[in-house]
Amino acid sequence: MNVKSEGWHVGARVFVVETNYGSRGPLTYWAMVIKVGRKWVTVQREGSVACCRFDAETMRVDGGSYSSPGRVYVSEDDYLHETERRKEWGDLLPWVGYSGPPPHMTLEDIRAVAKMVKGEEG
Repeated sequence: MNVKSEGWHVGARVFVVETNYGSRGPLTYWAMVIKVGRKWVTVQREGSVACCRFDAETMRVDGGSYSSPGRVYVSEDDYLHETERRKEWGDLLPWVGYSGPPPHMTLEDIRAVAKMVKGEEG
């Protein structure tokens, strides 16, 4: 097992978010790890025979020859936290003009900077 696939094991549960659903919003579901390879981790949707795989390092779902249809998270809480973190960063964009949050900034860091940039007190 290489560094990228370390930590993944058969039987682990992951939270899958597929984003190619337009105005209906993302499709979310729990899946079970059924195979761990050097690069790809294969999961099966709970209660289904459908399988998909994701990159063990980036956690992006394999889209084949198309762009990735989604991402895998360790838990639903991780997904919700990242969603909120990106929303807060998006609210900062008019002030900072950066395309995404730097990986070292936490949600709390972004909120603190937002208050400073917007001139809010508290």
